[in-house]
Amino acid sequence: MVEWPEEFKKWVHEKYDKEFLAWARVQTLDDVEFEECKELIFENSKESLGKQGIDISKIKLEWVFMPSPYSLADPLDQSLMVCLKQEVPSNG
Repeated sequence: MVEWPEEFKKWVHEKYDKEFLAWARVQTLDDVEFEECKELIFENSKESLGKQGIDISKIKLEWVFMPSPYSLADPLDQSLMVCLKQEVPSNG
């Protein structure tokens, strides 16, 4: 396992905090664990965003799954970013 520099971890946090309402870095999961992970992220973000005055039960949400920056930097890292963001209405 690679020991990541603090600057890299900080960059990841800043990047994902800016782009998403909530996110988590997870290792490869099966479908059941995946759903549990999404539920946990949703519940955690509901509470933390509620403190900021954002009611996510009134927002259209979109799940985004992507390879994590960690796995892009280290082929042995199989982590995935599970992210929650506000759905952008499509024009059309």
